[in-house]
Amino acid sequence: MYSTKKIKWKTNRKMVLLFLFSTLLSYNTILAQQDRDFKQTFKKAEAILLYSNAHDIALPMLLMLEQMDSDNSNIQYKIGVCYLNIPGRKTSSIPYLEKAVRNITNNYSYSYKERKAPKDALFYLGNAYHIAFRLDDAIQYYNKFRETLDKTEFYELDFINQEINSCNSAKKLMNTPVLFKIENLGDNINRFQINANPAVSGNRKVLVFTAKLGSNYKILYSVKEKEQWSDPKDITDEIEAGEDCQTSSLSYDGTTLFLFKENGGMADLFSSHYRDGKWNKIESLGRNINTKYWESNCCLSKDGKTLYFSSNRQDGYGGLDIYQSKLTSDGKWSKPKNLGNKINTPLLENNPFISEDDKKLYFSSQGHYNMGGFDLFYSEKAAGNRWTTPVNIGYPINSTDNDMFLVPVGKGDTIFISQFSDGGWMAGKNIYRIIFTDEIKLTEAILSGTIELGDGRQELDSSFLVVVKDSLHHKIIKTLLPDFQTRKFNVKLPSGSYELLISGDNYQSKQERITIPDDIRQESVSFITHLDLEAIASGEVFTSRLILFDFDKYSLTNTAMTELERLASIMKQYPSVEFEIIGNTDAIGSSNYNLALSRKRAVSVVDYLHSRGISKSRFKTRGVGEIKVVALNKKSDGTDLPEGRKYNRRVDIRLLSSDTNLVYKTEIYVPEYLKFDKELKYTILVIKVRKKLPDDYFSRYNIEELNYIQVNTANGEFFYTLGSFIHKTKAIKILGKLYDAGFSEARIVDDLELSEILGMESRKSNFLERMVEIDGIPIYTIQIYALINPPHSKAFKRVTDVRVFHGKDKFYRYTVGEYEGFTAAKNALKKIVAKDFKDAFIRPLSDL
Repeated sequence: MYSTKKIKWKTNRKMVLLFLFSTLLSYNTILAQQDRDFKQTFKKAEAILLYSNAHDIALPMLLMLEQMDSDNSNIQYKIGVCYLNIPGRKTSSIPYLEKAVRNITNNYSYSYKERKAPKDALFYLGNAYHIAFRLDDAIQYYNKFRETLDKTEFYELDFINQEINSCNSAKKLMNTPVLFKIENLGDNINRFQINANPAVSGNRKVLVFTAKLGSNYKILYSVKEKEQWSDPKDITDEIEAGEDCQTSSLSYDGTTLFLFKENGGMADLFSSHYRDGKWNKIESLGRNINTKYWESNCCLSKDGKTLYFSSNRQDGYGGLDIYQSKLTSDGKWSKPKNLGNKINTPLLENNPFISEDDKKLYFSSQGHYNMGGFDLFYSEKAAGNRWTTPVNIGYPINSTDNDMFLVPVGKGDTIFISQFSDGGWMAGKNIYRIIFTDEIKLTEAILSGTIELGDGRQELDSSFLVVVKDSLHHKIIKTLLPDFQTRKFNVKLPSGSYELLISGDNYQSKQERITIPDDIRQESVSFITHLDLEAIASGEVFTSRLILFDFDKYSLTNTAMTELERLASIMKQYPSVEFEIIGNTDAIGSSNYNLALSRKRAVSVVDYLHSRGISKSRFKTRGVGEIKVVALNKKSDGTDLPEGRKYNRRVDIRLLSSDTNLVYKTEIYVPEYLKFDKELKYTILVIKVRKKLPDDYFSRYNIEELNYIQVNTANGEFFYTLGSFIHKTKAIKILGKLYDAGFSEARIVDDLELSEILGMESRKSNFLERMVEIDGIPIYTIQIYALINPPHSKAFKRVTDVRVFHGKDKFYRYTVGEYEGFTAAKNALKKIVAKDFKDAFIRPLSDL
């Protein structure tokens, strides 16, 4: 028989097991319920983001999920993205995205079970830092995201490069802030959380703006009386605007209100007129303005005859472009005209506003010289209704986020803007007035430009020049060499209108018109200019950058693979082209080792292109070791120069044959101080003609240096060149004079390029060796006597500035004056001969 103790123990054991089982079952039930709740909430938030893009509605659900699973990087990522899409709360995304990027996967799943973040989190964190003005951090994470991109993702790579450029632009603009006074329009106007799109009359006494209440828009009207704005009146129902209409602008007299109305992915422009004390029902601006595309934001010139508006119709340069339309005699708007690529870019332009005097256009843009997102710009109207290069209106009016709406009043001395404040849950958008006063007006500014190249090349060579010309006096002021690595140039200028000619070998020259206004309020005026590749008669041009290798390696870098993707793309487009791949090394190692390494580098390029679907039969490969040097391997003292050697570790790609008109070029950029041939000299190619010019052709120009011009023939053409310059800066100064004299095609070439231009003809005639070396204009003097004994004391009575030189031949030579250039000396000689010095003659001062 069992004892009583054993029976009790067995009973207690059963009870314990039953308790544990029921507890475990309950726990699993709770976990299953939590999993169902998590899944349901996740899917609901995803549906809101996917179908309605309502980040503010999805955010509370995601925050609830974060409480349920605080280590879930995917939820952290989604919360960060939501904050980034809620105006006024974007910087709140940073702590969530910082957590998300700690756990990233390349195999991201859109399932609720995914707990890791996608690689896009790197970009969004960079974007959040960008908006928060943490620009170095932003660049760091943009670069990290770029490293994750596939080499074929050209668009994404270009976009990231643009964001990095925006960060660098922001740094520069923040160093030269705009000077102004700012005032909030007060609680009477800014009484709602969102107060936006102020429309102001020319006399500054009528204000109509948009307030957002929940998801609906309200149109509010206020009048300034005794320097106070009246209580805003809601005129939404009065004008029958509905709940999806927003203000755009007011006419100068304040009686015509322009609005835009969204409807199913489209937007159209409308107007309402103030008559008999009330605003009329809105009416469409007509078929020439409104299309099946998106038309939003417009403004009217002071005389009421020109309408400027934005549209994404198909004939534009980018997403949204700015157009203008004229009022016809029958009261309708004419067919619109695009303002052209000086204003419009491949990105978005919006919110045009014209100044009272019709001379300055303000607008927002994602393109041009940008801090991030949309920035506000202005452009001046030049002769012939041409627009000058847009200028960023400056920081802190512009920020690293979207700045889209600006209303100028008068000549631009006052502007109205609406901006968000980042104030957490109470963040709002208010309307402000900015005033530029004479006491903060500057008299000069630094003109700062950046050259962007159409082929995406990141560095310039020594052929690039910027010539700055005063538009009013047609006089060249400066000739500049841009920085080779940053592609930037700077020049300090007083207020005025200027023309800039930007040029570089193999690129189409570009003329930019820039105005520095009399009322300039910023120390720096910055802009970007784009140079496209030249259209070469022989066909389409494809330009690649150097394919470089790490030391003692023949494996391809990410940068090299990106460049080879471009080559693979062009080879697929032109299936008949064939290339020679030539491997090179630096000078470290034995000649035999380097020869073998150079061959491996050439083969690795072909292998990669073969992996992209290009037949190996279309290539020839060879290695040449260390003999084809483009940069210095060592310093002048014999010590190693690693930064020079890296340019010699490369492959050269040469087009062999093609039945197309394709032209293939590799851009070899080497910094000036690292170039191998330190004795390279420069020449000015003044003009190229098919018929020889008269011998006295250049005498008509009052340019001393043209006395040294030389001519050579090649391929039936005549090439007129000037000088051989050791220092390129000397050639640049003379080039400026030639531009001013009308030689617009003149350019500087080095010995190697000139030899290529002239071909075999130059070598047969030793033309390069015969060129006159110029390091400045020669100084001449006029010799009047050469005597063994001193002349009579009255011999120099009729001349001044007499000097005497005692030569080795024991003669005393007496000269008059010093003259810069032969022409000046020749003019002076006539006057001296007329004073009875019949035997006077000109000679170089350096000969004495």
